[in-house]
Amino acid sequence: MEREQIDSRPSILLLLAVTLLVAGELDARFSLLTRLRDWQRIGKPLQFTQSAFSDHGAKPPEGIDKLRHDADAGDAAAQNALGDLYDEGRGVPQDRALALEWYRKAAAQNFAIAENNLGYACEHGLGVPQDYGQAIEWYQKASAQDLPIAENNLGYLDEHGLGVSRNYEAAVELYRKAAAHDDPAAENSLGRAYEQGLGVPKDFKQSIEWYGKAAAQNFALAENNLGYAYQHGRGVTQDYDQAMTWYRKAAAQNLAPAQSNLGYMYQAGQGVPKDAAQAVAWFRLAAAQGFAPAQTGLGHAYAHGDGVTQDYQRAIEWYEKAAAQGDAQAENELGAAYYAGHGVRKDSRQAVQWLRKAAAHGNTDAQQNLEIVQRNRKTSSNSDRTDATATP
Repeated sequence: MEREQIDSRPSILLLLAVTLLVAGELDARFSLLTRLRDWQRIGKPLQFTQSAFSDHGAKPPEGIDKLRHDADAGDAAAQNALGDLYDEGRGVPQDRALALEWYRKAAAQNFAIAENNLGYACEHGLGVPQDYGQAIEWYQKASAQDLPIAENNLGYLDEHGLGVSRNYEAAVELYRKAAAHDDPAAENSLGRAYEQGLGVPKDFKQSIEWYGKAAAQNFALAENNLGYAYQHGRGVTQDYDQAMTWYRKAAAQNLAPAQSNLGYMYQAGQGVPKDAAQAVAWFRLAAAQGFAPAQTGLGHAYAHGDGVTQDYQRAIEWYEKAAAQGDAQAENELGAAYYAGHGVRKDSRQAVQWLRKAAAHGNTDAQQNLEIVQRNRKTSSNSDRTDATATP
């Protein structure tokens, strides 16, 4: 989504239309971005790492030496900051085991940020086995100290039923607690809750207000979500120029969904003249981050020669990357490719398999395409049997 909010993309097989990614509308866009915090680094907020680092000296290597000295002396903030450096490989070789060691030392002193970081590691299996129960325990410790990002992370687990029963109302309550501290991630989460009606009545205007609060703090996901709202007229008057403005702000922070959305805006000519080359350029930036919708967009470009030289095999490569992440449109396009024999050997059975996957994810194009393929297969099969009977 998270987001979260992803733009539409064109279909290839038989139907030429613009659809939302994956199943449904909002839920689909949310699931495409595997984790809001994966893209924004919300789970381990860099602002805390940077502030701790700036408190402890100058630039590496002197800064790291000073930081290590203070960490060895028992300074919890320095221990957490050193953990961040090892976790991200900044100025030191990346070593998640060592990062966790420093986080634990800081957490042993009840340093809330380190507790949150340990929760994030447990949630995602970073250096430790994935364990939602342990993640919840660490997040709760940090939340008990009113750390907004930990409250937001707990809300995320409640919202998605990770380690606990799904509870939208509890998630919203936690988001509100974090948002009361002006936490932009929580403000964005509340915007999504109101947009989707999760734990609160659906209210696009309230959604826009919360996205606006987060965007005022340059929170990239909220900027992207405002772009989506303006593009589709959700809670605001439809305005492609405003959509482009917000998408550009988010894309400037290297947010893959926003880069992908810009690609689709250029592809469709919304707010800008149609420009296939620009579309491809934006798709490449997002695809380089492993963002499935952009990978599908690149596949479409290669399949049709839009902004690039037509190359069915390259198209298949990109579709397969996106389909491996469960992207329904990519699955639909692979079904089309196998049915037509574009970049792969014609194989109606493979076509049906991919179309069924896409249809199961709610892709309406795939549902219609599946009916057409199956009808044609039935007609062909009947014809084959008639011919066989007539053969002397």
